[in-house]
Amino acid sequence: MSRLVHLCTNEACRHPKASHGLRDAGTKPCACCRRDPHDVTFDTEPVILETYALATHKPEPLFEPGTVRNPGGSHREPLCDCPACVAAYARETA
Repeated sequence: MSRLVHLCTNEACRHPKASHGLRDAGTKPCACCRRDPHDVTFDTEPVILETYALATHKPEPLFEPGTVRNPGGSHREPLCDCPACVAAYARETA
């Protein structure tokens, strides 16, 4: 499902905040993503990373801020619930 993310401000990276951190250090080819997220800055305004339904190729619904993407899987991703994400979600789902 589509989700709101904050992108890394490093122009050579621009990956979502969830990509950064030491837990996946062995699987990330981007040196920036292997750094501690506290040592990286992210855009304050979120962007939508759209995912598409396989059958229809249409954008999937937007996850609500503060929920968890893939809650039972190994790629579990808690979604940001900052005021900017909540406001963007309200705009997109109004």
